[in-house]
Amino acid sequence: MAASSLNHHIRVDTKIWRLCAEPFLFTPLVNSRVYYFPEGHGLHSGGEDVTPSLMTELHPSSHLCEIVTIDYLADAESEEFFLQLTLKPVVHIDHQEPILEDGNIGVEGVVLKLLTPTDVNTELRLPTNGNDVFSDHVGNDGDSNTCVEVCVKDLRNTNWRFHHIHQQINRRYVLSAGWRNFIKEKKLVVDDSVIFLKKSDRTIFVGIRRKSNIAAKTASEKIKIKNDQIFDQIRVNSHNVMKVLTHIVNLEPFEVQFYPGFCDFLVDPNYIEASRQVVWFEGMRVTYRRKDQTSITGRIVQVYSQPNQPNDIRWGMLKMEWEDGRIGDPAAVSPWEVQVIPEDV
Repeated sequence: MAASSLNHHIRVDTKIWRLCAEPFLFTPLVNSRVYYFPEGHGLHSGGEDVTPSLMTELHPSSHLCEIVTIDYLADAESEEFFLQLTLKPVVHIDHQEPILEDGNIGVEGVVLKLLTPTDVNTELRLPTNGNDVFSDHVGNDGDSNTCVEVCVKDLRNTNWRFHHIHQQINRRYVLSAGWRNFIKEKKLVVDDSVIFLKKSDRTIFVGIRRKSNIAAKTASEKIKIKNDQIFDQIRVNSHNVMKVLTHIVNLEPFEVQFYPGFCDFLVDPNYIEASRQVVWFEGMRVTYRRKDQTSITGRIVQVYSQPNQPNDIRWGMLKMEWEDGRIGDPAAVSPWEVQVIPEDV
């Protein structure tokens, strides 16, 4: 079974979670170390009492912590993937080797499809590697098109039945009858993605990645998810952030919810060290990769830094002016999110 229900969350097998949730900027491991950025955490809280200026005055810009436990979860309504983490402030230099939890489910094939208008409005046209997952559902009618019913399970263990058509002339795999019901129920739109996994027991699992219309909204926004009912997608709140800072000061463990690719306030130390090797200045040109994997180029117009702390790497410290930017591109980014164009180093 791919998942089990836990209140409003679904506990997901580690391997299933990683295959569906990645690729993202950073997915932590047990015993690994991360920098926790309270400013990044607070900016997504929606709380007026936690402001960047307040945290800048009272606390360091980041805190080195160690991952103690990880729960791999998904939201029961939106089916977006997230982690429930227990962290502890780092006191000693020495630490144990990170643990990669591989999960208990064998996976024999993976097919990822970014949804096009055709996929959303009519039928799903699978990529050329569709056979990696649907090889057990291809008929034997010579050179004619074949149609076979296929059953897949989602995170809630709901069965979905589609007509799987193998168009042998153009070697295309298509999901038709039943697919539009899936699109409607899941509220999928163009540029969302679906992931099909063929497990070792020959059953097929389907997961979804939303482009940003749910996970990437700020915490205070309200989003329509299902049957026009409105849910408050509160990821963190101001109380949580201030409570975390209190635990850090007291060197106590604390818990956070982490949505990879949405609110990356936990950062790999290697990224921070690499950022410290760069002298960031106004006019420097950099490239930034959006969540949809497209890249844009821009110029730094302001560097936010603390006086007398030239190596201090801060959350969102680079104010940007983008070339050919579009609505939704960030006004400011963090150093680990960009690549310096070599001519400007």
